[in-house]
Amino acid sequence: MQLKEKKNKTNYFFVACLISLVNPSIVLAQNIDKKDISIEDVYKSIDKNYPSVVITRQERVIADSKLLSAQGFFDPSFNAKSEVRPLGYYKNGWYDFYFEQPTTLWGLNFFSGWRMGLGTFASYEGKPETNLLGEYRTGFELPLLKDGFTDRRRTNIFQSELKQSEADLKIVQKRIDSRQQGAVKYWKWVGSASNYFVVKKILDIAIERDSKIRDSAKLGNIAPIESIENQRLIFQRQSSLISSERSLEQSANELSIYLRDEEGLPYVPLISQLPNNFKTLAKNDTPLNRSIEIAYQNNPQLKILTNNIESQNAELIFLDNQRLPEVDIFMAISQDMGSGSKTREPFVFDAGFKVKAPLWLRTAEGKINEQKAIINQTQLQLNFLKDQIKADVNNSYISLDTSYRQLELARQELELSLKLEQAEKDKFDLGDSNILFINIREQAVADARIREINAIIGYNQSLADYKAVLSDLY
Repeated sequence: MQLKEKKNKTNYFFVACLISLVNPSIVLAQNIDKKDISIEDVYKSIDKNYPSVVITRQERVIADSKLLSAQGFFDPSFNAKSEVRPLGYYKNGWYDFYFEQPTTLWGLNFFSGWRMGLGTFASYEGKPETNLLGEYRTGFELPLLKDGFTDRRRTNIFQSELKQSEADLKIVQKRIDSRQQGAVKYWKWVGSASNYFVVKKILDIAIERDSKIRDSAKLGNIAPIESIENQRLIFQRQSSLISSERSLEQSANELSIYLRDEEGLPYVPLISQLPNNFKTLAKNDTPLNRSIEIAYQNNPQLKILTNNIESQNAELIFLDNQRLPEVDIFMAISQDMGSGSKTREPFVFDAGFKVKAPLWLRTAEGKINEQKAIINQTQLQLNFLKDQIKADVNNSYISLDTSYRQLELARQELELSLKLEQAEKDKFDLGDSNILFINIREQAVADARIREINAIIGYNQSLADYKAVLSDLY
């Protein structure tokens, strides 16, 4: 008998060592934050350091850069022209320097510059000739029809601003998707850790009971087979505990992808960081119709498609403007300075216009028809997405309600299982039961606890899916 006791103690020690090896986080808990990990902690970690979210944030940087590039088309420009004629009857040269400043005001373009002519010029090309200090001039050009109300540059800026909004919406969508995925892994870890404690508890009960049963068997109060049955339970539950350890370690590793430290490195949670209040649940009271409205209001993909339609309409307005003829007017004033011809001394005012109209509009009409089809296509996509969102909200709403009802049933089952377990133990104390029936009752309680835990996890996962469908980040 002493040999068997030594063998049992050896087996218990071996299992304890094996558990420590399988779950090193239980042993290597030093230098790690002991704070309980909540689902909000996971969400904060995802928003701040999850790689997919960090990568998507670059979309905004790209959009800002494209807007800056589009705005650059309205930057002022410096221009220079020169021509020299060293050989020929008329030896001359001229220089022309001027600035141009395009504006967003109806395509208005200002210019200002200075030019100088040197040498002698033929009478028929007297335009380059100036007085000694050159000619100063300033003026503007204004399109009246084509490129007046809108043009390519202003359209690009407007579309680039919409791209900024789209980039922000993509970041929101990535946060929603990542939170949903992270919530699934978090609640899986919580379930694995909770199941581990349930299995460990019934193992501890069997171990604690073992010495008492052996003593009772020695005294002849119970049959020796009861002691053997209890030892069998111990080994069976030890095996179950090892399986629970493996599941716990795997779920912790999966969660570490979403749970990251301040440096952005994956953090494997400890079993000691299991929250104590995760069983506190509140039933969802938001009506279904209201849930659908919230989903429509918040959904980033809907907003992206709406932005796309707005951008495409801006493109259509631009293309429609391109069908108009070019009717541009210009005005300028100039003044020659310094000594020279008296004919160039007076102040000069110039005005004029130019007209260019295509005889056929097939190119413009083709582009307009194409753009209208693109807008119609996007609108159909938006309508289809609304149908999908409505169906997803319905499904998540049903799943959430079903999960809550399953949880209520699991709690009722656990309550009855606990009563039956206690009744069976009372019978055992009176000698009217045995370890086999005790095991059945204990296992039934453990199974009921696990079903309750799984129901809680299922409800929280359904809640995470429901919030994701509603695009709820809070």
